[in-house]
Amino acid sequence: MKNNEVEHVKSILKTNRTIDEIIKQIKWDPRLDERDFTVVYVDAMSPEGESEIRVSAIDKCSFKFMYVGDLMIPCRLVKEIRFKGKTVFRRKVS
Repeated sequence: MKNNEVEHVKSILKTNRTIDEIIKQIKWDPRLDERDFTVVYVDAMSPEGESEIRVSAIDKCSFKFMYVGDLMIPCRLVKEIRFKGKTVFRRKVS
């Protein structure tokens, strides 16, 4: 993967928006392939304290939750969004 590919994705993503808006953009923008993106979120049940999920696995996303099958992940717990393993969005989660 080339660095300019990551920079190009960063320029397309409008990261000054809410998590659900960013995820919806990834899923619906024809310039982006949702299979290339993962979401990293705080997970108290994980030994590492965080988990990740592919954007393509997200069935639905609202302002408050990401829905993956029967699982509801609060959007407030999202720490990062990665493109092919490289961080393109990061925020502090307390």
